Amino acid sequence: MSENQKIRKVTVEIPEEVWEGAEAFVPNGADPEKRLSKLISAAFEEWVGWMDGSFRPTSVSELETKRAFELYNRLFLEEVPSADHLGGLLTLPLGRARYLMQTLSYRHGHMLQKRQEDRIRAALENSEKDSTGQRIVVIDAGCREIFDRAVRVLRAENKIGSDTTGEIVRSGVRYKMGEAHLDALKEEFAREEGSRNGE
Repeated sequence: MSENQKIRKVTVEIPEEVWEGAEAFVPNGADPEKRLSKLISAAFEEWVGWMDGSFRPTSVSELETKRAFELYNRLFLEEVPSADHLGGLLTLPLGRARYLMQTLSYRHGHMLQKRQEDRIRAALENSEKDSTGQRIVVIDAGCREIFDRAVRVLRAENKIGSDTTGEIVRSGVRYKMGEAHLDALKEEFAREEGSRNGE
């Protein structure tokens, strides 16, 4: 649904047990009324698309990919899509979740990259110092590939003097780095954001 579309508000009746089941998927701190209304809209759009022929998936995989995208586009707005998250959310086998993520990355790579870069920028801004004075940055595990790639690029361009290796912790991936690394990474991801915005 685009921002320029006219919207018609309607009231629908939903069985209590269905609503309660859906509420379990609402992220902590989010308003169920606001988030689930968007999911209801997505489901309605899908049905209308099927009926009028504008969206008739040719495989279960295509339908699942569309629904996975809508989950992250309308319900899990703060979450970085990953096979682990998707598999845990929908109780999918890891192999199936990985396949879905590969398809999602192919079809909606721009959204995934933007979500990852936004999360990395926030992590860099929220870095803390340890007892030795080094900076500690903890990023979402789903952002590790793009973060490590940025480190390798900066190293190849001699913008940082050494690599920094992530350590898997409960909250994500933990990196230790100096101020020069932190500043270079902030600049790199600010440049990526400006490039995406056409600046």
